[in-house]
Amino acid sequence: MSFDFTEQDHVAKDVFTYMLGLWKEAEPETDSVEEFVSFAKDYLATNRPVQSFQPEANIGVVLTNNIRLVLSPPSGELLPGDMAAVAGGDQGSIPMRGDR
Repeated sequence: MSFDFTEQDHVAKDVFTYMLGLWKEAEPETDSVEEFVSFAKDYLATNRPVQSFQPEANIGVVLTNNIRLVLSPPSGELLPGDMAAVAGGDQGSIPMRGDR
């Protein structure tokens, strides 16, 4: 089994960048903001948040399709082996990268 990751594999995309990328991949017939909003609502109605996490200065969610998104654009990078605090009680920290 290979665990070759690129930097982008480790960093959750912000929800707006992710949704815009999906919208462009769908090759919409229009550039209507209303159509984009409808597309995003439909996607998030199907792929609901099932877990939350709290990276530095941000809020993240894991969707039912296992996509990890953050609310705001990432503010910095985690270095290999770094830990991110998890909000909520005595959960401690979880590794954010699989390279150690």
